[in-house]
Amino acid sequence: MKNFNLLNLGKVAAVALLCSSCANTESTAPQATTPSISKNVTKPTAKPQPSSTPSPTPTRAERRREARKKAKAERVARREKERAEARARAAAAYDVPALLGKTIEQVQTLLGPVEDSGPVDDDGEMSWSKSKGALLVHYDTSTRQTTSFFVNDQYGQPFTDRSRFLVMGNLRENDPRYTLEFVPLMGSTTEWMGVRIIPN
Repeated sequence: MKNFNLLNLGKVAAVALLCSSCANTESTAPQATTPSISKNVTKPTAKPQPSSTPSPTPTRAERRREARKKAKAERVARREKERAEARARAAAAYDVPALLGKTIEQVQTLLGPVEDSGPVDDDGEMSWSKSKGALLVHYDTSTRQTTSFFVNDQYGQPFTDRSRFLVMGNLRENDPRYTLEFVPLMGSTTEWMGVRIIPN
């Protein structure tokens, strides 16, 4: 009987020791951590949806108003162009573009008495002079048709500014109706004696 009690006490001690070991193991086991979720997570912004509303069609009254505005702007631009051309003609000594395609007799009618005339062979010439400039006109003696024009200063003075000859003859560079040939002063590259105008 005594031996049986001792055996039972040994079993109880062994069980108690085992339970104590298990408790220590559980207390020292690492705790699982729950990952934290950041509160600063930006939510995706919704893309703006294109408007499905079609643009309104102009009414008939609106179209008429737009047409009137366009026509008015064109009239104003045309009047401004005509005024600019009139000012240019007033400042010019000769309106050379108005003489293109005319006979020498028609030119005489427009310009008045001739100041001087050259030899009458295949190529005739006549000249006119005003305070604003001089004009020399060449023409074909058989057809009487003008062939070229030359504009220069009344006294033959050269200029460094070629645009002064353009003003004298109411001329524009790059005009498709004629070709311009500026004549330099002999031996100079900066002074000009006049401009020759050849009809295209």
